[in-house]
Amino acid sequence: MVNPLTGGGIHYAMKAGKTAAHVLSNALAEDRLDAEYLALYQKLWQADFGYEIKPLILAQKVFTSPFTNVLFEIGNRDLKIQQVVSDALSEASGTSIDVKLLAARSLAVILKSAFRLP
Repeated sequence: MVNPLTGGGIHYAMKAGKTAAHVLSNALAEDRLDAEYLALYQKLWQADFGYEIKPLILAQKVFTSPFTNVLFEIGNRDLKIQQVVSDALSEASGTSIDVKLLAARSLAVILKSAFRLP
């Protein structure tokens, strides 16, 4: 379990480990070590926190794209963007990156700059 944006993963690993222990404990108790029953682990961790990983993969791809320098320049001009990214990079916060908010804020920064608005 690795956070694709930060490379960390203790938070995800602990949650996945707890889920794995629960599923395996039940599997042993019910003598159900078949693949169908153990597949419950995959379903449970994806339902618990899998939804957080997809936007992090997208953010990782964007932040390592040819647009990286432009994105950092945009982020440098807006405190809200800096806060959203900072919160997402802090695994302790449990906050996923809000891609829609970042896109909207980035567009606002670009338009302000293009029209020289305060």
